[in-house]
Amino acid sequence: MTAYTLEKSNVLKTRAWNTVAVAIRTGELVPPIRCERCGKDAHLEAHHDRYDKPLEVIWLCTSCHSQTHGKLRKRAWKAIGGRYKRRVKK
Repeated sequence: MTAYTLEKSNVLKTRAWNTVAVAIRTGELVPPIRCERCGKDAHLEAHHDRYDKPLEVIWLCTSCHSQTHGKLRKRAWKAIGGRYKRRVKK
């Protein structure tokens, strides 16, 4: 196990990811064909709103999943009084 997986905040995340992977392999969880947000027929990723409910996932394409996490980061940053600025390479 790595230091990342041993951190208390990441244990639930790791368990949730593993639970989804096993559920897909065993056929307990079957991903849809299209993204649940935009409807695009593409590679889908499981997004957890709550890691304590590992089989409750939203299936998103890579683009929508990235957008979702960007919005979550922005909201969290604002909650602690910061301003979210994307770093731009020069």
